[in-house]
Amino acid sequence: LKYIQCVNRIFTTFANAYPYHGHHTVILRDYARNLLHSTQYLPHLERNILSLIIEEMTKNDVMHDMSNRPVSCTEGIFEMELDQSETASNEMSGAHQLLNKLDICLSDLLRSLNENRTDELFESLISVFIRSVLPLRSSSVVQFIWFYMCSLREKYYRQFVQLLWEFAVSASVSSPLRVNAASYLASFIARANFIPIEEIMKYLLSWTQWIQQYICEQDDVNRSHPQLHCSFYCICQAVFYIFSFRCRELMNLTNGYDNLVRLNLHRIVTCELNPLQYCSKHLVRNFANISRNYQLAFCYVTLERNDRLKQLRLIADWNLGNFYPFDPQPLRRSFTFIEDIYKEYDQTLAEQWLTTELEDSNSGDTVMDDFLDEAEHLSTASLRNSFTYCSSPGFVRIGSEKKIC
Repeated sequence: LKYIQCVNRIFTTFANAYPYHGHHTVILRDYARNLLHSTQYLPHLERNILSLIIEEMTKNDVMHDMSNRPVSCTEGIFEMELDQSETASNEMSGAHQLLNKLDICLSDLLRSLNENRTDELFESLISVFIRSVLPLRSSSVVQFIWFYMCSLREKYYRQFVQLLWEFAVSASVSSPLRVNAASYLASFIARANFIPIEEIMKYLLSWTQWIQQYICEQDDVNRSHPQLHCSFYCICQAVFYIFSFRCRELMNLTNGYDNLVRLNLHRIVTCELNPLQYCSKHLVRNFANISRNYQLAFCYVTLERNDRLKQLRLIADWNLGNFYPFDPQPLRRSFTFIEDIYKEYDQTLAEQWLTTELEDSNSGDTVMDDFLDEAEHLSTASLRNSFTYCSSPGFVRIGSEKKIC
């Protein structure tokens, strides 16, 4: 009993003494490093110490995400607004400093994980992930701890995928957690270079089989409450995302096209549950182009009908959104740990689908005009020059991506 009380006091002291994020980078790094070292003679505190370190890093990650939101340019502002502009510039400088601290601490933690790749450590990390990271949608960096850890052993990524799947389809899990789990599942499978493409095909076949079974079990579809079918729409979006991201590799497999036909994508997109309506519209646009190109699914009739129903307000205004946690992170040092195991999105593929969209737009395709709402008043030439595909398939944005170093 005395030992337990002593251990609890030690951890409380560790937590209370954790440096504020405004301290010097060396102080933050060394404190976390010493905490990790203490787990060698306080093994019972390993899970709590890991949780403490990661939670503090998560706070910095979320703070950076909030401070890194776009600010308006200074062109055309009045003189009395210049002070506000300078303040915003200083805040951005602070965001870069915060990002640099997070980069150093994260790279140090990844180095430690590589040196101590035990099953007990992985179990501790999974516990921390479920409690502290999975519920969040505002972090952009800390989740790469699990991406890297899963690459160290085959059984780790399989266990991680199974965990995310169970969260995504469990009726006992809240809807926000199911959505987050499916987003992690899609982004992880799409980005993980260390997962064989043959295994990714098996995952897709298994998940689409679950989708088909779900469709068959719906006798009375209640389309006015899409949240009732949250797991269904989450898994559909995950399948669409992975297919759009890895379609060339999947097609190049032995019997790749035959296996893609077995996914029965056309039945999924035309079923009464109407997943195209509730999945991310940018992803749906890209998926529609790719599936049409390979003649695996034809989405445009459904998309046109959805657009009419939405204008008449005959369908629920609910959407899964665009959250893909393993999109490229802006940290230079820590990215060196994952760059060899990380799958970048094929920009040439993106340009191919963008060209297809532009051709359809020029030929009077009203459905594609609806999806290119951000550029409907631009000419074809200005559209090609002004928009580039983001790091995830189907996400179009103005300008090119900048990486913070």
